[in-house]
Amino acid sequence: MVKYSQYGRVLFTRQRVFWGAALLSVAIAISLCVYFILFYNSQTVNPIVGKWRSAEPYFGKTEYLNFSKRGVIQDGSLIHTTYKIHRNTIYVETNLGEQKYVISNDRMRLFIRKPRVGKLTFNRVGPLPKELQRD
Repeated sequence: MVKYSQYGRVLFTRQRVFWGAALLSVAIAISLCVYFILFYNSQTVNPIVGKWRSAEPYFGKTEYLNFSKRGVIQDGSLIHTTYKIHRNTIYVETNLGEQKYVISNDRMRLFIRKPRVGKLTFNRVGPLPKELQRD
């Protein structure tokens, strides 16, 4: 399968067609991998969403944390929040700053470290949402 141009040069040979198809296949595979990675990251279930209650009193009172998909709910107001999820660590960024939370493997306990207080433990209020349950 040899095709010549009008000037007598060889345009297509079996080897060129083979390498062209191989290069196209690799490009498609890389594109699909990149798309899958981006799509998977955008569809990750946020394990911190829900209501949490402190296990021990914090300065004499029980503290509650309430996270929604769009942000933190504090005193009945929604504070826009950006979540960054890396395995069991969730970085919550608001206009007040960034806070690091670590969630347990069973996704029922949340740990946070606060200055002058140390490590605080929060327990999920209510059952684990269905999208977080593992079979």
